[in-house]
Amino acid sequence: MTGKQTEAHQYSISVLTEMLEKNPLDKDLLLHRALDYYHVRDFENGVNDMDALILKYGAEPLALILRAQCRFAQLEVSRTTASASDLRLGYLMALQDYNKASDLIPDAPFLYYNIGCVQVQLADYVAAQKSFTHALELDARFPSAYYGRGVAYILGGKIDNGLNDLSQAGELGLYTAYNLIKKYSKEKKRTTK
Repeated sequence: MTGKQTEAHQYSISVLTEMLEKNPLDKDLLLHRALDYYHVRDFENGVNDMDALILKYGAEPLALILRAQCRFAQLEVSRTTASASDLRLGYLMALQDYNKASDLIPDAPFLYYNIGCVQVQLADYVAAQKSFTHALELDARFPSAYYGRGVAYILGGKIDNGLNDLSQAGELGLYTAYNLIKKYSKEKKRTTK
């Protein structure tokens, strides 16, 4: 984000905070402020706003998704400093929110993609492959799902399947897939010699 964009989100946070002082559990205000927190990378406060919203209004799909996104992003930032058990717990919490949201919105391919991404972080490659496959069943032209499934296949030891999916992702416009194809094609040649 540019400096101006960051300032705009910070200004919005201050305005929304004043509005929330008058109506502390306004659903729309909490969602809006959590999104602003997410954009300025204040993930902890984004999670806190979604905790408050879910506590008051129940398992709202958008709140579950935003809370999971904030948790996932927070974990990615703290990967090098957090303990393995804290990372695992955090990923499991994000996965739980995504799973609840997918129960409420079962035809959203991006949810199954996000679930697959968390499962890859948990080293559950078979489950990740299934989640990415489900996303592709809902949207056969979802390049990120091919990419994610390709990575899950490779990490799970199915390099040929992974290379095929990465190729499909590249054909659909996700050109960074070609870098992984090149890398793992070389590794495959080395291991088959």
